[in-house]
Amino acid sequence: MRVTENMRAAQVLRDMSGLRKRHAKAANAATSGLLISRPSDDPTAAARLQRVQRSVETGKSMNRALSLGRSDLELSEASLAEAGMLMQRAKEVALLAANGSTNADTRASAAEEIIGIRSALLGIANTKGVRGYLFAGSQTNAPAFDAAFGYQGDNYVHSIRSGSTSVVTVSSSGLNAFTAAGGTDIFQDLDDLATSMLANNQGGIQISLTALDVGHEQIVLERARTGVNMTRVDQAETILTNSKFLLEAQKTDIGSIDPAESITELKSLQNSIERTIGVSAQMLQMDAFSLL
Repeated sequence: MRVTENMRAAQVLRDMSGLRKRHAKAANAATSGLLISRPSDDPTAAARLQRVQRSVETGKSMNRALSLGRSDLELSEASLAEAGMLMQRAKEVALLAANGSTNADTRASAAEEIIGIRSALLGIANTKGVRGYLFAGSQTNAPAFDAAFGYQGDNYVHSIRSGSTSVVTVSSSGLNAFTAAGGTDIFQDLDDLATSMLANNQGGIQISLTALDVGHEQIVLERARTGVNMTRVDQAETILTNSKFLLEAQKTDIGSIDPAESITELKSLQNSIERTIGVSAQMLQMDAFSLL
């Protein structure tokens, strides 16, 4: 009889120990709001949670890269817009100089403005962004154009990941915007125009008008391409933001606990412990009496 009661007492103590562990776990979950505080709590769920967290971190990394890419695209677009306005001004000056009633002195003054426009365009073409010189292709550590207006870059396209299998372009082409690769060599055209103005060559000035139109058009076209790339970055950022919300919801489903359920479970375990304590007390009394 005594052996049987001892066995029952030992079982009650084991039950008590298990209940206390469950109670401690439930109390920790209720306090932290987390169902899984360590991998051993639920290895399968912990592995899922780890995969989801990796996806969250990857999304954050891509968002940071997209933000930097957006910065360069915005600066490129603004630079190309300014370049386009300068080309429009060059066309206005050229039209006035092409007029038959314009004298040599006026054309010489116009040439000075064209030379200034050419220099301003060089500064724009050598604009620096987050990753380096915006219009130099892969040669981002050196100005796209040298002091003699020669192109030093290439037509490399900078792209970054925007998803598991997708990329977006975050660069603009200096070749297409300013050189003959895009249609005409803008800097050479402006130099030819200024030379014709200084020589009081009305015919040469009139010939330059067509080249100015081509140059303006290729800048506008590259600006449009840049705008399209900005839109794609917008879309990628929206998708990543939506994905982040979904992933955070998954994290909550996997690793968080419902507050109401947590409190209910905690109370239930507390009641079980109290009942077990009562049973233990009775069994201890029975053992004491059996020893008399």
